[in-house]
Parts: sequence; structure tokens; C-alpha cells
Amino acid sequence: MLAFNGLSSAMAWYLNLVRPQGLLLVLLTAMALGNALMGMWLLWRLWSETPSESIQGDTHVQVPADRQER
Repeated sequence: MLAFNGLSSAMAWYLNLVRPQGLLLVLLTAMALGNALMGMWLLWRLWSETPSESIQGDTHVQVPADRQER
């Protein structure tokens, strides 16, 4: 996830610095946007996954309030 975000930031910096023209501009822009979207998707998956069965009984792992036992 961090690699995707770092790569898209580097591509955006390169696009701003060099200002390529034509097909290279379209290609680098698409790659930078794709990398940013992949990073956001991976982050969403990381946040939305439930804790595994092995750590649900662990008192040191905090789970979201809507999933806590009452």
C-alpha cells in the first residue's frame, strides 16, 4: 500500500517537474491515478477486514465498538 502511494506521488512529482507531452503524459497520468486508486483500495480492505479468530479473544487487541460484546 505504501509502495503504491509512494510511486503515485513520485509520478505526480515527475509530471509536474518535466511536463511531458502527448502519449507519455497520458500514460504517466493513468499510471499515477491507477497507483493512487490501488493504494486507496488496499487501505480500505485493511480497515474493513475483521480481526482473525485467533486474536478476537485477546484483551490487548481493540475491536471497533459495534463489534464489541455487551
